[in-house]
Amino acid sequence: MWWMRRALGGGLGRDDFEILEDGKVQRIAIFEKEAVAPLSIVLAIDASESVLRDDRLERDAAKHFVRSLIREQDEVDLMDFADTVREIVPFTIR
Repeated sequence: MWWMRRALGGGLGRDDFEILEDGKVQRIAIFEKEAVAPLSIVLAIDASESVLRDDRLERDAAKHFVRSLIREQDEVDLMDFADTVREIVPFTIR
């Protein structure tokens, strides 16, 4: 998945996107790589039996996401879900 590696590395630019309106390509007038507004993100981890064998991979991916993409001004709420939804860590600033 080359696109995922590029996205996680933050290497996407204006030319990596195409906007269509009624099937016609539209020019991207403004493209900013980083917004300054803080984000509030709920990170939900699947804890059902169907992913038990991939549990470590899923948790490592979540840790990587938080460490590499969440900025100081952002906040994250961590939940897991299976038969029920459970909040593990309430919104907290990184």
